[in-house]
Amino acid sequence: MRSTTLSPVDDEIKSLASKITKDGKNNLEKAKLLFDYIVEQFVYHYPPKKRGAKSFLQEKRGDCGEYSSLFSSCCRAIGIPCRTLIGTWATGKLSAHVWNEAFIEGKGWIPVDCSMAHVQKKKKWQFLFSNIKTVPWEKYFGQTENQRIVFSFDADLPLNPEYPHIRGEEIPKQIDSVYIIQDRPFYWGYQTLNGNAPYMQPVYVRFDNENLAEPVTKPKATSYLGVWKVKESGMRSLLLSMKYGAFILLLLTFLAELFTEHSSLPVVKASLFVMIGLSFLLRRERVLLFSVLTFLFTLSLLSSIFS
Repeated sequence: MRSTTLSPVDDEIKSLASKITKDGKNNLEKAKLLFDYIVEQFVYHYPPKKRGAKSFLQEKRGDCGEYSSLFSSCCRAIGIPCRTLIGTWATGKLSAHVWNEAFIEGKGWIPVDCSMAHVQKKKKWQFLFSNIKTVPWEKYFGQTENQRIVFSFDADLPLNPEYPHIRGEEIPKQIDSVYIIQDRPFYWGYQTLNGNAPYMQPVYVRFDNENLAEPVTKPKATSYLGVWKVKESGMRSLLLSMKYGAFILLLLTFLAELFTEHSSLPVVKASLFVMIGLSFLLRRERVLLFSVLTFLFTLSLLSSIFS
């Protein structure tokens, strides 16, 4: 039940976690009460101004990292083993994500994703056209959509060999890799958290000290995290190509309608809508919504054919 910089276990966290879980009869119920509280009481915001559970408590807003850091802190504070998983969505480029696993006797490690639960509950349309399947918000306690890759099991990881730490006063103020952690500046790529990397996603970089003397330009995210791209395979890859291809052809059809009134265009357009709907359904993305839409698209197609 370690206490870390990003997920501290102190008196404030212990008091909060105990208050939230006072009606829980066992660790599973207590973890669920923590999940419900964090999902409801905080707001998803990217990028956050500050990092870590303590800042999240103060700001009441943060991204997946802050949701996960606080859940880890609260679970550990009441004796529930919990770890912060650092990784990526198994689709696309640089799709970083952070979530949790909590250990429950008799069940083992169960996945918990407070930030995705919040988005699915409060911002239902955010993933409408996403390639991520998503599940109903309450199922993110104990379940995921199985589209994730883990880079590291937990944050605040020891670095070996020893990482040369540069003191804050030695770093020019204009260096743009600064985060605020526990109300103190932390320079990503130059410093450590007591010898540890904040997290590995997938690595923790070390910038050359010569950068400190060079003219400062705003670095890209890839300078901090590196570059990765996940390609789907098999049927999912085929369906993804079908979805993208149908979208492109649909846009071209709309453009064609601006210049001609050819009788085949309504049929082509309706067919492409059906293809898009089917690709979402077969990929298990927003199944209920696209079941209804695909049915309506099919009726439109039949109407176009027989009119």
